[in-house]
Amino acid sequence: MKVHVRKTMFAAVLLLLTSLICAPVFAAEVEGLSVDVPNHQGKYVGDNIIDGDPATAWVGGGKGIGPGKYIEIDFPSPVALESLRIYNGNQGKNQFKKYRRITKGVILYPDETRQKFTLKPNPGEQKIKLKSVTADSIKIIITGVAPSSKDKTLGKAKVAVSEIKVYGTVTEGDEDGEGEDSEDGEPDDGDAALEDEESDEPEAAAPVKKEAPKPEPKPVEKVESKPEPEPEPEPAPVVKKTEPKVEAKSAPEKAVAKESVKKAAPKKAAPKKKVAKKKAKPAVSKSQPGITRMRPASPVPADKDMNVGVINPWLDLEFVAQIKRYFALLTTLHDSYPEVFSSEIRERERKAFLVLQDQMRTKKEFGRHHIAMLEHIGLNFDKPVIRNDSATVRVHGPYRYYLENDAFEFKVDTLFSFTKVDGKWLISGVKDK
Repeated sequence: MKVHVRKTMFAAVLLLLTSLICAPVFAAEVEGLSVDVPNHQGKYVGDNIIDGDPATAWVGGGKGIGPGKYIEIDFPSPVALESLRIYNGNQGKNQFKKYRRITKGVILYPDETRQKFTLKPNPGEQKIKLKSVTADSIKIIITGVAPSSKDKTLGKAKVAVSEIKVYGTVTEGDEDGEGEDSEDGEPDDGDAALEDEESDEPEAAAPVKKEAPKPEPKPVEKVESKPEPEPEPEPAPVVKKTEPKVEAKSAPEKAVAKESVKKAAPKKAAPKKKVAKKKAKPAVSKSQPGITRMRPASPVPADKDMNVGVINPWLDLEFVAQIKRYFALLTTLHDSYPEVFSSEIRERERKAFLVLQDQMRTKKEFGRHHIAMLEHIGLNFDKPVIRNDSATVRVHGPYRYYLENDAFEFKVDTLFSFTKVDGKWLISGVKDK
């Protein structure tokens, strides 16, 4: 009996030691965070989000009630991310029902990958599982709030957040973590669903796999040639047969017709002069007119919900960055805008850009555009086709920007062409569909 008890105790101790040795290392709260927000209301500054006190809060400023605002959190060093813990709304004493709360949002990682998340508009702490990556910052973009703008009970009250905590493992190196996703476990309030399954590994292999779908666009070229058989129906000879019958009916009608043609002739000459004037206006380019132009944008409510676009997982993120740069520099009328173009069109677009800058100064819009806040998360990047040193990428979806307290949006459906120069992809064409 004593031997049996000793064996049992030894087994228990061995099991305990094994469990301690093999126990997973739980992520700890990351210290030394810094926060950046576009605006705030009164004493409700951005630093209240990371002061460790849920009784203090950040409240968004500006015109919109929430959607479109963002919170950017920087880490003191790269962190292998695990989760976020968010105290939604203003959880100060008797303050929670006075402000709006986040219901939907997007986490933007430094490598441009995105992750959607949802939160309940309730007090207390809520957890969001993050992608298993190593990063030195994240950007939280608000896309939905409660109550919504349709609910007038809170009037113009803004969105609020009391506290945000980041959990992960601080690393010494700058390399990203392994691409394995963390286990889901039990569903937490506000657990996020990953939008894209991007990781560093497939991105690195992207150029090789992109060549495989090359034959796909070939059938498109064949489709373009299909309209050629349209001239098969030949109604022309039928018209010719009816012409003599009309002439035979009345000769005087011909004279009347000729006189009317002569009278109409001077009227046709006038539009020709107008067309010539219109051709002289665009001093941009003949082959691809309108690359450097400000697209017509419509005013939208600053609190309008924003849908999140998708980036093709096989698309090299250099293309995404360059396209975003194109829209950003053009919208803000930045002097470095011509640098996004290849040499064959850069000088032409530079001249057109100088004209555009002067036009915006004349309209007294230059200053507002120069400090515009941009939002690209609605854009979809797909259908990449790469052939040696040339490539095309389709971009479509809503693009929004903010001029002071006003929001503007326009639809994008554009094919970007690229040329590779000294290992860098530069834009060689922009064609709106």
